[in-house]
Amino acid sequence: MTREDSGGSERHLQSTGGNRIAMPHTFVKHFYVEPNRCPLADPMTVRIALGADENLDQVRWRVQYVVDMASERSVIDLVETEPASVSKSESHVATIQTPAIDLSAFAQSSLLNLGLLMITLVGSDGVELLRVSAVTQVAKEGDTFVRTVLDPMS
Repeated sequence: MTREDSGGSERHLQSTGGNRIAMPHTFVKHFYVEPNRCPLADPMTVRIALGADENLDQVRWRVQYVVDMASERSVIDLVETEPASVSKSESHVATIQTPAIDLSAFAQSSLLNLGLLMITLVGSDGVELLRVSAVTQVAKEGDTFVRTVLDPMS
């Protein structure tokens, strides 16, 4: 799956005092997950190109998979990158390798629901700057659960 886009919108954080604090404008230029249409638990590579209107210091990417069941949602933390800096004058491309997804705690019937792949950019202060949420369809082919990550930007 691949997608290019130059859009985005400014984000704000509401402080406890009621003042609005401007957040950096960040936007996704390109998003790609591979392999796609493969066993659900397989490791994956996420590539995401980011643009920003100001320098971002010590930001990190967090990748999570959400098993969405009728009565609850379970979040599986896959990986969090080491902090890195992003220059506003350059396109930042992150390539993130995830481990296999440990699904052993889930009943097979709960895995057939839609899942969600969440890729979040987190600032040095722990504030979320950007989130890409990709719906993941899961189907059973023989004895194998197969995931298809849908393009969140289309």
